[in-house]
Amino acid sequence: MNISLRLCGDDGQKIFGKGIAQLLRLIDTEGSMNAAVKRMGIAYSKAWKILRNAETQLGFELVAKQTGGRNGGGSVLTPKGRSFLEKFEAFESESKVFFTGGVARYGIFRKTLQEYLKLEVCTHSLAQYAGAIGAAVIASEKQRVKQ
Repeated sequence: MNISLRLCGDDGQKIFGKGIAQLLRLIDTEGSMNAAVKRMGIAYSKAWKILRNAETQLGFELVAKQTGGRNGGGSVLTPKGRSFLEKFEAFESESKVFFTGGVARYGIFRKTLQEYLKLEVCTHSLAQYAGAIGAAVIASEKQRVKQ
């Protein structure tokens, strides 16, 4: 089981997740988009498309190109891009799982899930209702989409 944080737009399309975070981290350490995509094993054009989509959706630049010169060009994270990446990584590393539904009231399930995920698993005495409300919202949304 793998838990990861991803940011999606209103249309459900992925804006930012582990892949782009890895790309930004490699651009930061390598100083080059080209070197970063080679290490990741993805096409340069695909990386730029993903990066530009994220920047458009977020409303700010994540990466700035540096043109030629004596030592050649490269890419660097913008101050906002660096801050965003650091906050994303911090949030992801400190993530908690919130356990809802009828079985959430039984501590053994929470403890087992926590050991399996190696993450803190939180619940609440009213968690069974949150699960039921969530299921109702999802069912309602699916019904609305069908119509």
